[in-house]
Amino acid sequence: MPVKRSVFLLLFACYALVCLPCRAEESELTSFSSEYLQKIYFWLKLQQSQTTGLVESFSETGDVELSAQASTYDQAVAGICFLLMGDYESADKILLFFESRWDDKGYVNFYNTVTGDLGIETRIHAGPNLWIALLALQYDKFLKTDRYSPLARKIVRWVAETMPHKDGGIAMGYLDDTVPWREVYSTENNIDYYALTKILEENADSEIEKAFFHKEKRSVASWLRNVVFDQQKGVVYRGFNDNGLDKTLALDTISWMITALSPEFTNENFGIDPGCLVEFAEKEFMIKDNNIEGFDFTDKSNTEQTGRKRVIWLEGTGQMINTYMALHEYNIEKFKELKEKHPNTASKMAEKADYYVYNAAFFLGEMDKLKAEEKKYLIDPSAAQTLKIVKFLHHYHSQKADKDNLSEKNRAWYYAEIIKNINKKLSQSEIVETTGIPYSSRPYIYTFADGWLTPPEKSTNTNPTAASATSWRIICAYINPFKPLGKFTRAKLPKIKILRIPKEKFEFDILSLPPALNSSGLLKGAFDNLNSGNLLLAEEYALMVADIYKADAAKQQKEKLEAEKDLIYWEEGDYKSKAKIFKYDKLNDVGSALFILGKIYFDQKKYKESYLCFKALSEKFYLAQTWDPNGWFWAPANAAQTEYLDIYPELTQ
Repeated sequence: MPVKRSVFLLLFACYALVCLPCRAEESELTSFSSEYLQKIYFWLKLQQSQTTGLVESFSETGDVELSAQASTYDQAVAGICFLLMGDYESADKILLFFESRWDDKGYVNFYNTVTGDLGIETRIHAGPNLWIALLALQYDKFLKTDRYSPLARKIVRWVAETMPHKDGGIAMGYLDDTVPWREVYSTENNIDYYALTKILEENADSEIEKAFFHKEKRSVASWLRNVVFDQQKGVVYRGFNDNGLDKTLALDTISWMITALSPEFTNENFGIDPGCLVEFAEKEFMIKDNNIEGFDFTDKSNTEQTGRKRVIWLEGTGQMINTYMALHEYNIEKFKELKEKHPNTASKMAEKADYYVYNAAFFLGEMDKLKAEEKKYLIDPSAAQTLKIVKFLHHYHSQKADKDNLSEKNRAWYYAEIIKNINKKLSQSEIVETTGIPYSSRPYIYTFADGWLTPPEKSTNTNPTAASATSWRIICAYINPFKPLGKFTRAKLPKIKILRIPKEKFEFDILSLPPALNSSGLLKGAFDNLNSGNLLLAEEYALMVADIYKADAAKQQKEKLEAEKDLIYWEEGDYKSKAKIFKYDKLNDVGSALFILGKIYFDQKKYKESYLCFKALSEKFYLAQTWDPNGWFWAPANAAQTEYLDIYPELTQ
């Protein structure tokens, strides 16, 4: 702990002996900023796909493999964040996606944000599935309904009946691959499982169901107490695997032990003061880097053994803030119980309560230091990109509108209204730094998990995964995610107004924005609408890709010509070549868009427009390569030549 904080806390403790019994009841975090949280929420909202409802995990990543990827765990914490901000519609979209894909086999760890297909990692682990169940229960508590509780019950029962059990604990997975997941028992996963079985036992529909969840809860509590808890050292280990006890000390096993199991449970079942666990975490996990304090995901000895540099884990720091808030609430309740009969003891409880709320506020401030200092955007890059696309749509429909075409005029008006509202928001915020979490340019900051590095383009720094860290920045001080509607009473949640345009103003179905506001999302919208026969939307999306990204595509055409000389040869299973092709994403997307436009105009007998598109494709973007969902690459320029230019002479006349 820094000297300046130690001095402050010493003075603070002296003052607390006299004043805290009444002060504890009135204390509240003063570092919450509704304006700042609104910016974070606004940024997170823009990461949600309009088609699947999934939230982008690795925003602005330069790693092609991580583009358009949605971590299942990230969806759960983003959904809880949406619930907190009163945006029930966005949380519902996430749950609708997962409800529609439940097949009694479990959810994979990643899905494609745009298509909803399986993502880069198709392993099925207990943890992410259990977090979707937590989101489902939170949703029903927030809205006072029973809409998704059946899904939560299905998930937890599936875990109980499918995952291998040993000594009362549940395995991390039920399918082995290169890792024997049936033999891996994660403390984190078992803590999740305990929290959910406890909730479902308390809200059981029948005595049989209550007994079932009670048995599972007792079993996993026994595993936590007898297998991974070291009574002599007073620590909880990371888990158990085929090599025996995994004695790695992980931050989330400490923070979640307190928030998920409760401080009372930790005290009664493990015989350890939860405050001592926090002190241990502060001693072993807390680090300072670039004048920022936060928590690493493993302790000092682990970093020394592995030889890795110590890092600040943003999501884990948010989880520790959550733990501080849980302990704050716990000590407030103890103060209320004891203040009449045991005022001296109550005074100590009040002192602890304010100590924990101070720590929560302190680390919130540390997280907020991570605003991007080297880059400044209007609100954030996604908002600027949204504005650019919407302006294009407005211009496009304004050109097509005339006095007899009410539909086009309404569409133009619709986009003009969006532009007006975005500009209003921009003018209110003027030039602001990004949300403070997703775009930190500092090296040695992690926000996802060990081994996941998402480098931004042309940089060696770590690009944090945005969704989980951003969501935890909002969640951490407001709600215990392991308790349905477990809002912290000391925190005042700002009400966020969500911009919506009334549907009754339109004389047509509102034209929704593309599935993802980037070149790949726009191109996906173009192909989908082309295949479904909606040529108007297909043309719009393809025009946006060609117009907005043509400069980037021309640059990548030049780079590819210098580096590869020709199209990149690929065979099935050649992942290295596949990654190289995907590296030229804007070139591939613009080439594909020009082919779509050429095809649309040809079918409409607009031969001049068709020829100009094919000509631009063949002369300027001929190294573009497009991935076919059936499993191969094709070259749009070659297809334009062989399928149109060589066959139909009228195109060149």
